[in-house]
Amino acid sequence: ETAEEWLMPHLAGQRKGQALHVTDLTGRLASGLLNVLGTSERVWSLTDIEQVFEKVVDLATGRNPPVALSQHPLFVADLLLMREIAHHGQVASVSLSSDQP
Repeated sequence: ETAEEWLMPHLAGQRKGQALHVTDLTGRLASGLLNVLGTSERVWSLTDIEQVFEKVVDLATGRNPPVALSQHPLFVADLLLMREIAHHGQVASVSLSSDQP
């Protein structure tokens, strides 16, 4: 709820169906995706990003959470924010890049 309340005013200009492009300057998202979920995928539909988030929730609330999950807490936070923006902004897709400025 805290993330939603903070993000909602920033999504006012977002039009439904737009693509969300996320630049991962820190590498936390890419590292967490690879080390926690074993994927290097970088483009998702809204449904796909919801499933990625749900998988992390399932891992975190499971009987034996993987060690990699506890080693990537900022990945979880970044993924939560990305999911909230995608969900509430009703984006068509999400893409992740690690381009340096």
